Amino acid sequence: MNSEKIRVLSLIEGRVVSSPAQIVLRFARDCRDILDLQIVTFARGEDTATPTPLLQAAADLGIPAHVVRESGRYDFGAVSQLKDVCRTFKPDLVQTNSVKSHFLTSLLRNRQFGWLAFHHGYTDEDFKMRLYNQLDRFSLRACDRVVTVCQAFATQLEGMAVPLEKITVVPNGIPANYLTLDVNVAQECRRKFEIADGESVVLSLGRLSPEKGHQHLIASAARLRAANPYLKFKILIAGAGILEASLREQVESLGLRDTVKLLSHQPDVKPLWMIADIFVLPSLSEGSPMVLLESMAAQVPVVATAVGGIPEAVTDKENALLVPPADAQRLADAMNELLTQPERRNELAAAAFEHVRKAFSPELYNERVLAAFHSVLDQKRDLLAQRVRAS
Repeated sequence: MNSEKIRVLSLIEGRVVSSPAQIVLRFARDCRDILDLQIVTFARGEDTATPTPLLQAAADLGIPAHVVRESGRYDFGAVSQLKDVCRTFKPDLVQTNSVKSHFLTSLLRNRQFGWLAFHHGYTDEDFKMRLYNQLDRFSLRACDRVVTVCQAFATQLEGMAVPLEKITVVPNGIPANYLTLDVNVAQECRRKFEIADGESVVLSLGRLSPEKGHQHLIASAARLRAANPYLKFKILIAGAGILEASLREQVESLGLRDTVKLLSHQPDVKPLWMIADIFVLPSLSEGSPMVLLESMAAQVPVVATAVGGIPEAVTDKENALLVPPADAQRLADAMNELLTQPERRNELAAAAFEHVRKAFSPELYNERVLAAFHSVLDQKRDLLAQRVRAS
């Protein structure tokens, strides 16, 4: 084991390069000298001739990928396909990254590999997700170790009867050079989204689902507009999800068509960071959100809700402004403070950049995850040795 690469199979759901997928791919690239990491993704009725963005990103990095084909939402044939992949690749470790992957791996009997489950939090936007969330209570008890992104989630897992000794907290990481400003790209982005000269940009990124709290951000825009009618600003919300239609209706009903723009999914969000004056994260629940770290690395000052792992990542009034969740008035007040005080914006942005550079580096993340990998492998070796002695 010491002279060979550790064989890791990472199960990733979805077609796009989500935040968890982005982290896995970067980790695989950074640690390729000591890991042979391959990914498994899932496909249902997709065009096999055209790779998904996730598969293309993996191919660009030279990371092998396996595709499990599903005939429907609850196709348990995926389990046998997953067994075949494990039989062929013979992983030392399987890394699962979402509740569905946790559940499918829990169905693999007589496992010869260590199993490390990454817990990123829950969304209950539809029946399928609520069902998987309930199943996750049982799946996570069966794995060898759970890595979660914040202490708030660790406490939640302990309440679900996951033994505390099986839980490791590893916040996400991001390169400090995440963003390089390109003036031409920034100018084109402002033209594309009709940002007038002298108009400030408030940016929010994330899935449009209830727990992300965008409905409260839109409500706060109406309050801010009423309280400070001469303030020139535009709110850009990038993301897609089940609430998109209702959020558009809310924008219309509040007369905010010229103030709030819903951009749907944006495959490349870096130009948005280049034009943002402040970033707002209005979530009702969160773990260690990558968009928060991206904002800090891009030196865009943050207004966020004090939920989940956010207060573990930033400190109110020191490197961000934190407000209570679902409080449109406090959100409006915080945005008004930063939009009207450029020096305060610069002060918070500089402090946040220094903090993310020191506390959330990819090197530190990699070190912590590798330590979790080795703890599982050591546990497996000890168990095997006990069995040998007993025989």
